[in-house]
Amino acid sequence: MDVEVSQPIAAELEAVEEAYVDPGFYAALGQIPHIDPPKLLETSPDPDDPSVVHFKVRYAFGGNLSAAARSVLDPAKLTWTDTSVLDRAHHEVRFEMVPDHYADKLRFMGTNSFQSSGNGVTTQIMKATLAVSYPVVGPLVERAIFLGIRENLSKEAQILASWAAARGSRRPR
Repeated sequence: MDVEVSQPIAAELEAVEEAYVDPGFYAALGQIPHIDPPKLLETSPDPDDPSVVHFKVRYAFGGNLSAAARSVLDPAKLTWTDTSVLDRAHHEVRFEMVPDHYADKLRFMGTNSFQSSGNGVTTQIMKATLAVSYPVVGPLVERAIFLGIRENLSKEAQILASWAAARGSRRPR
């Protein structure tokens, strides 16, 4: 299933991009329901291009699954690593979510592109491919995951705006 979500973020483009490589931002994402606070595992600049940063983030599901979902998924095994590349010159993050378990059942990869909309607002456009390989229920699970992603992006945008505002107030003027 191909998905696309457009999300306004009340923060400047540079602050949005900076958030993706700041451990404090990921700690703040612990406010999102159904996931444990993500952890920035590593960041490394590209040796050939200083505008490019490679990074990895660890996620774990922290919510409740329906009985139907629990019949095929163990909530304790719903952990994954987001392997991403931030390209500041093109205002884009390329990502792949790699499950620690069920890797043969789930594929999620795509891009987040960012455009300054003016007046301190950045528009995030996520385009991704989501595939769940479970007989019969695969399309239903894909739809449920997509709805969760859309909801989480909205909450993430609110957290990012607060993070950027607090960070801006601490910077020397």
